[in-house]
Amino acid sequence: MIAQRRNMEESVRKDYDEKIYNNLIKHDRIGSCGTFLIYASSHIEVDTRRFIEKMLSEGKTVAVPKCEGKKMRFLTVDSLSALVRSRFGVDEPADGT
Repeated sequence: MIAQRRNMEESVRKDYDEKIYNNLIKHDRIGSCGTFLIYASSHIEVDTRRFIEKMLSEGKTVAVPKCEGKKMRFLTVDSLSALVRSRFGVDEPADGT
């Protein structure tokens, strides 16, 4: 799947990302959820950044995984600028709670 996504034309990838985003924000339970645990996407993954921004703009709590040794914790973020590139090449919270 990663190879397929990597080789996909950018316009097709953006179209799929848009459809996924629209389906997600229209889901019945999105409005009633107060907290979201979600990864910060890279260029080869389905775009989650737009969803993160939307949830933050609606006052929702968003937590993104951070690897700490062999453990993973979800830390809350208040913006995408709170993310830094890790040694594994993924964006994760620099700090958080």
